Amino acid sequence: MRADLYRNLAEVEDAHWWFRSRRRIVVDLLASLGRRAGGTARILDVGAGTGATTAALSVLGSVDALENAPVALEFLRRRPGVNVVVGELPNAELPSATYKIVTALDVLEHIEDDRAALGDMARVLVPGGHLLLTVPAHPWLWTNFDEACHHFRRYRPSELEALVRDVGLEIRFSSPFQTLLFPLFVVDRLTHRVVPRRAEVTVPPRPLNRILEAVFSIESLWLTRGRSAPFGSSQLVLARLPATRGA
Repeated sequence: MRADLYRNLAEVEDAHWWFRSRRRIVVDLLASLGRRAGGTARILDVGAGTGATTAALSVLGSVDALENAPVALEFLRRRPGVNVVVGELPNAELPSATYKIVTALDVLEHIEDDRAALGDMARVLVPGGHLLLTVPAHPWLWTNFDEACHHFRRYRPSELEALVRDVGLEIRFSSPFQTLLFPLFVVDRLTHRVVPRRAEVTVPPRPLNRILEAVFSIESLWLTRGRSAPFGSSQLVLARLPATRGA
């Protein structure tokens, strides 16, 4: 991703409705796993960016933040409770069978060899550990925003699920999300094709920002209960590395 977009991300991700809502969904979903399994987790956040979500994950356990972009690392190192690991997937020198949870949140689309990266994520999981992925969905929604963010693709759900299974993981749950606001998202992205705009994100006025956050965050209520949504601008997959016999 461009250096200026990392700086823009650092400016908005603590306050912007989309990032705040996604953090809530991710943390709530992973916390529901922890309540069932008990204890805390060792977590790897792949492509941690400037670190707001990584810091939020620290309530669930000890977090390692994997990042390689110099500008992102500047901001990431300022986050409390996060251990920074410099590197990128595939081919990061990470120990196998180490993490109970691996997250890759809107990261996989930035990696050219996504299958190899997923294979590395599976490798570093402990048996019975979980991988949580979010990616942008629907190739037909591709715009100059994807190009500016250096995306290689947007995913069809079946395509993503097949990749996850190919690296030996079991899919526990798969669902679109950003469902309630999907019509607004489609209109926004299609207007990008007619009137191209800068890729920077700005925080809406406070009342609107709060309304949008409240609407998007409602989705946590059904996603954490394992209820799949019918459509959305993004896709979420929760997968598990099978436990070894006797584990």
